[in-house]
Amino acid sequence: MGSKHAEGANAVEARLLEDLRKKIVQKQVTIKEIILGCVSTSFEVYSDEMKRLSNEVWELRNWLKEAQQGKKNLSRELENKEREVAAKERIISKKDETIRKVSQDVQTTRLELKKVKSSENYNCLQKFGFSQKDFDQDAKQI
Repeated sequence: MGSKHAEGANAVEARLLEDLRKKIVQKQVTIKEIILGCVSTSFEVYSDEMKRLSNEVWELRNWLKEAQQGKKNLSRELENKEREVAAKERIISKKDETIRKVSQDVQTTRLELKKVKSSENYNCLQKFGFSQKDFDQDAKQI
């Protein structure tokens, strides 16, 4: 963008210098006209530069606006993800607690079952005439 502008300014300047050279050579111009021509060219260059800078400022403002909107969107997404993670952590914690309770229940049931089995084995052994010592050895194997 800057190089095109420089080429345009150089072209305007070249035209002005060529016009001045021709007029001075032909002595058709006064100093006042030369100064007015220079002022006109300077104003033209200034106007072009102002347009270029205005466009650049407009583009930068748009870029800034888009960047700010992108930042807001990312912040919103991050907040949503944080809430989602917190909810999943609560669910996992509840499931862990449920698993812990079920494990305790299973352990309790297992112990009760072992006691019942031991008691049944003892009763069965007594029916067939086995002693407490035989029962204890049998219980250790279970």
